[in-house]
Amino acid sequence: MPIVTKKWQSYAFHINYRHRLLFIKVTTSSVELHLVSGQPLSLTVYQKPYTLTDNLTIAV
Repeated sequence: MPIVTKKWQSYAFHINYRHRLLFIKVTTSSVELHLVSGQPLSLTVYQKPYTLTDNLTIAV
């Protein structure tokens, strides 16, 4: 599970993963995933399957 340090409200980063560019933002209450470029991506977050086609917000 992603953790946000007490001094921060959130953190965000870009990552290249399996020929796709993703933007990920983690807050104290959610994880946001954005497919910036590339084909849809099947992934599992907190033991739940998702297909990322554009934007996905998951409450924690």
